[in-house]
Amino acid sequence: MRAVIRRLAGSALLATTILLLLSLALPAHRNRFLSAYELVLGGLAIFVIVGALRARRQPWEAVSPFDRGWEGSAAPEQVAELERLDRVLVMSSTSAFDTHHRLRPLLRGLAAERLQSHHGVDLEREPERAEKLAGAELWELLRPDRELGRRSGPGLPLANTARAVEELEAL
Repeated sequence: MRAVIRRLAGSALLATTILLLLSLALPAHRNRFLSAYELVLGGLAIFVIVGALRARRQPWEAVSPFDRGWEGSAAPEQVAELERLDRVLVMSSTSAFDTHHRLRPLLRGLAAERLQSHHGVDLEREPERAEKLAGAELWELLRPDRELGRRSGPGLPLANTARAVEELEAL
């Protein structure tokens, strides 16, 4: 606290010195210099008051959002998961192998959860009911007997993936 008081006293002394020098050098503008000096001293007074209030703040009182920092940023785990999903989507759009072994399990997991929670249908035990609810295009990706086909074949276009996700959301 003493360091702050010394800095404030030094700042006030510097402002006073500048006021005196300017008043002696340009006496015709003395009133303007005095007005500016009053503003500077007022700013220093506000600085002292805010500092004193901060020092008195109790630990249980609310902390300013500026003191907390930005809380809206995503956690590193969330960012890593989004990057992983992005890679899966890109790879599955270029390779049938990645569509079958990376995207399909992800879609099956989501579909199983949605079918169970919204319709009470178990994807593994009731494939006929799941097929009716999922629709033909989505079921083509979900069906348990789906074969890979050509390993190096083309993947699922992103537009088809987007439709599959929309159908999943509609389940």
